[in-house]
Amino acid sequence: MNTALSFFLAFLVSGIGTKLIILMKHRFPWILRNPTQDRWHTRATPSMGGIAIFIGFTVASLLFGTFSSIWKPILLGALLVFVTGVVDDLKPLPAYIKLLIQIAVSSLMVVMNFHFIGSYHPIFYFAVTILWIVFMTNAFNLMDNMDGLASGIALIAILFMFLIDRITERTLPLPILFALAGAIMGFFIFNTPPAKIFMGDSGSMFIGFSLGCFSILGTWQSTTHLLLILVVPLLVFAVPIFDTTLVTVLRRFYGRPISQGGRDHTSHRLVHLGISEKRSVLILWGTAVIFGLIATLTQLLDIASWGILFGVVLALALTLGMFFADIEQNSDQRSNRYLFPINLFFQRRLAEVALDSILITVAYVLAYLLRHDWHLDFYYREQLIMSLPIILATKLLTFLSLGLYRGYWKYIDFEGVLKIVKITFISSITVVVILTFFYRFEGFSRTLFVIDFIVLLVFMMGLRAILRWARERLFPFPYNGARLLLIGTNQQYKTLLNDIRSNRQWNLHPVAIIELNPKVTRQRFMEIELWNKLEDLTQIAVDFDIEHIVIIEEQMGNQEFNECIKQCKVINIPYTVIQSLERSFVRRVHTSVACHR
Repeated sequence: MNTALSFFLAFLVSGIGTKLIILMKHRFPWILRNPTQDRWHTRATPSMGGIAIFIGFTVASLLFGTFSSIWKPILLGALLVFVTGVVDDLKPLPAYIKLLIQIAVSSLMVVMNFHFIGSYHPIFYFAVTILWIVFMTNAFNLMDNMDGLASGIALIAILFMFLIDRITERTLPLPILFALAGAIMGFFIFNTPPAKIFMGDSGSMFIGFSLGCFSILGTWQSTTHLLLILVVPLLVFAVPIFDTTLVTVLRRFYGRPISQGGRDHTSHRLVHLGISEKRSVLILWGTAVIFGLIATLTQLLDIASWGILFGVVLALALTLGMFFADIEQNSDQRSNRYLFPINLFFQRRLAEVALDSILITVAYVLAYLLRHDWHLDFYYREQLIMSLPIILATKLLTFLSLGLYRGYWKYIDFEGVLKIVKITFISSITVVVILTFFYRFEGFSRTLFVIDFIVLLVFMMGLRAILRWARERLFPFPYNGARLLLIGTNQQYKTLLNDIRSNRQWNLHPVAIIELNPKVTRQRFMEIELWNKLEDLTQIAVDFDIEHIVIIEEQMGNQEFNECIKQCKVINIPYTVIQSLERSFVRRVHTSVACHR
């Protein structure tokens, strides 16, 4: 009962407070955040919504929360972080000052006996607690970069923290947790796209700090194994952790300050791919739900399954990181200097080696578990631990020596698939030879290495296929390429689109199609707008800012062809005529576009 009352009171107080702040924007213009080059919004918007969130949370917590040794450190720390955020909203603080305050507050939490608990030395868990709270505080601060994104992710995280708590029958302080949920929800209804208000640093830092603290109190609090302590919060907060890590790594690489605002977050990169802002936010919300479900699933798994699942998720995250890092950003997002004395090519190779290291490890452990019916006694555990470094080093050296890292995943073809199969097979044979030489292959199962080969092959080909599929199918064309209008009959443009998609280096971006077939009723093909009347050409050219028109003459009548040429000349847009879809037609289109740009 107290939990429900806490939620609704916080929701009511926060909602009313948020509405009042919105109404005050004309009387107190200093609460407005004006658009800047490194921010996403395009109009002046109130940015003190964090005040309403904090007041709603505090009122509900004081009335319905239990005054225990657990909740007092949370409220005190949240108050200090909130005040820091308010000051930063009013007069921006240097990044190092905010970081020092966050470290000091997190250290205070440890002093008040609020920290992770495990079987290692307490100092280790003290350090992990401080790092975790500081990281979460900044993760949500950075995540607050698009309308409704941070508040929605926070609500999803709270939902799954509650579900996991109920499944495991633990004792999270639910009235306080739901006070936070209600306060965020009261703000959220005004923050959905297009946002009427922003939470500001006062809100994002407060939410990140609070969620970081609540995650320490979760089902993993009394777990002794390090993996079990960290894996659930890492999964529940996978989206902000991924976004913060991606932004941090890329900004460091390009020599930009991590604390500096920018349009280089995961959400912005989705928009750069041609996805709308609302859909980008929905994708990230959906991703948060998926990882929340995975975190919930882990409560039903044993330690071995946890390790396998976490390894697969880590590999997938690294693959997605490589994909998002490839998305082109504006030149002002990059510095002319590099922090590291190595180029981007070498950075990518390091990422690929790191990914394959994870896959090799997960595949080998999974092979052991499958071979021994998911139960390893002491002998096989020791054998696994002893042989894993040999397996890892041997396979990586084999991959490197046979040229696995010479190509680009995004251009992988059938020949590349055969190369992966060959190299993976040779690496498995090499491992068997080395183990036979050093250990006479005593105690090892031949079936084990067959399983290992199959699992590793599936992992390596699967992730590479995902990367190429995401690049070619989900986001097939360069967003900043020359904007093309295609005109053809009987879906002749299909072949042209497939070749343009396979030759992204030509930087062509089809945005509209006219299929000269009155029977065509659909409106989109491959996410491209589709029309069936040549009379619409002028309007299409204006609406879609067409730079070049491609006319596919094959199977087109003379009257239709002449009308196309006439229309192109009337609107004065360059055009290219393709008489037949020969192999070189994409190069011809690119050459023609380049001559007219």
